[in-house]
Amino acid sequence: MGTETGIEPHRRRNALVVLAASGGALAILAGCSVSSNLDSAKLQDQITQEVQAVVPEGTEVSVSCPSDIAISAGATSECTMNVAGQTAQVVVTQEDSEGNVVFESASAILFLDQAQDEITKEVTAQIPGNWTTTCAPPGSSSGIYVAPPGTTFDCVVSGTTAGGEQQEGTAVVTVDDNKGNISFSVQ
Repeated sequence: MGTETGIEPHRRRNALVVLAASGGALAILAGCSVSSNLDSAKLQDQITQEVQAVVPEGTEVSVSCPSDIAISAGATSECTMNVAGQTAQVVVTQEDSEGNVVFESASAILFLDQAQDEITKEVTAQIPGNWTTTCAPPGSSSGIYVAPPGTTFDCVVSGTTAGGEQQEGTAVVTVDDNKGNISFSVQ
C-alpha cells in the first residue's frame, strides 16, 4: 500500500477529542480569608477532575501546580499533569483579580482506538477491502497518547483488498492542535 494506491491525505477534525480547556471560569482562591495566592490544591483537584471526566475510568491522572501562584488578572502559570504515565503542561490563565481561572492543556490527549478506527474507515472508503490499523506511538500507554501539536507518529495499516490482494502500509499521523484534531496520510 504505497503512494501508488492513490489514498488521499486526510484531515479529521476532532477525531480524538479529550481535554482542551475547562468549561468556564473557576474561582480558585486560597482559604476563606483574603489571600494573595491561588489555592494550588483546589486548582490541582479541578484540573484532575476535568481530565478524569474524559479518560477511561481507572486511568492514572495527577496534577502538580506551583504553591505560590500570585493572584493577578491576566497572569498565566503552568501546572504539570500526568495522564497514564505521560506528562503535559497545563496553562492556567487568571481571568480577574478574584481568583477566577481558565486552563488548557498544551498537548492533546489522544485515544488511539479512535485514531485507528478513523484511519481504517478512510482507507476502506478509498480502497474497498478488509483493513485494520494499529497505532502504538512510543510513550503511549493504556491506549492513550499525550502529544503536543506538530507531533507525528506512525500507524500500521494492513489487510486485504476487495480483489484479495494482501497489502500493508504506514499511516503517518500528525497532531494538529491541543484539541485532538489530527491529519494523516497513508504511504
